Amino acid sequence: MANSKFESLLGMARRAGKLTLGYDKIKASGKKYELIIICSDVSERTVRNSKLYVSESGTAKELPMTMYDLGKILGAEKVGVAAVEDKGFAKAILESSEH
Repeated sequence: MANSKFESLLGMARRAGKLTLGYDKIKASGKKYELIIICSDVSERTVRNSKLYVSESGTAKELPMTMYDLGKILGAEKVGVAAVEDKGFAKAILESSEH
């Protein structure tokens, strides 16, 4: 599923400090996010709870990739949920995930 543009945009968002990794960190931040990326192998409870942190104009996107796939892209062992707070990054990442 992942493509080089998708991977590149995630990396840029992370380096810019606009990406939060993991449900616990998303929950602890108390923020609303423009995009929440959810891996296919997280629990239904995590999917449901993650969607609580999407802004009114935001999107929660379930992707056909495992926690290990997303973790590898982001330089971590595994990441089941990642949240983007910047609208520009969110839009570009969402568009690149659909190709």
